[in-house]
Amino acid sequence: MRSLRTLIATPLLVLLVACGGATGSGGSTSTTSSTSTSTSSTSTSSASTSSAAAAPTPTTDPTGLDLTCLTSQARVPGARPITYAGPAGARLAGAVVGSGPDAAVFVHQLDDGFCGFWPYLSTLPRPGFTAYLVNLCGYAGSRCELGSPFYGDRRGQLRLVVEEARRRGARRVTLVGASMGGSMVVGFARSLGADAVVDLSGPGQWYEAPPAAQVAPTLTMPVLAALSAQDSGDRAAVEAMVQAAPSPHKDFVWLEAGHGWELLTDHADARDTVTPLGERVARWIRGDYR
Repeated sequence: MRSLRTLIATPLLVLLVACGGATGSGGSTSTTSSTSTSTSSTSTSSASTSSAAAAPTPTTDPTGLDLTCLTSQARVPGARPITYAGPAGARLAGAVVGSGPDAAVFVHQLDDGFCGFWPYLSTLPRPGFTAYLVNLCGYAGSRCELGSPFYGDRRGQLRLVVEEARRRGARRVTLVGASMGGSMVVGFARSLGADAVVDLSGPGQWYEAPPAAQVAPTLTMPVLAALSAQDSGDRAAVEAMVQAAPSPHKDFVWLEAGHGWELLTDHADARDTVTPLGERVARWIRGDYR
């Protein structure tokens, strides 16, 4: 798994064609935890243009989406494709999985769209929550005008999904992000009104979101952050963020291997199993912060 620290220092157009369900191969053994985090952040991403769209209402649109995980053998029963409508004709491809008033918005990592979460969602027995997935601008199935304010407005893109979850009656919305998505969910948690946040291998600094040190004082909601030895360069920043967060429910988890969504499942003998961290994330989404 490539390290994000070697990837981008300046804005990058990411055009990924495939969204095949990557199988999680990273294990999650030997879990040790420490607590405490803090975050102070004023979101500095492009002006959120989502508010300019008059009550954008996502519409089911199963056509024209190159999202192979929705039709693969590992598809999640009951998964429904959805399109989130943004300003100026922008459309974000996504899916809704599960049911229930506890909701989670899953934010993908750099090297794949939301199908990277498929091994977890297809393996998790009776998740007991509604998962909202989205492909950000530049990823399979999503249509955004290159160079438009909305294209680079990651916070505005995520706001569309959070607002749709609320519109559908979610009583609690947890943001779950992998790798770059982890940096985004902690960076935008307060401005998006998140009820809880899960950061899986998010770098301490990512160019599309405020840095961990800046957002720490804003993390008043429950915060769960996990890294592995593959992310060792970010451990100090992320652990300090958790320790500085004023949330009464916070934990930092250090694992031996895996990156991003790989921390949620183990893949052995041609089958996926949910890791202890993956089970804990599901409980976190349901409001159990132990």
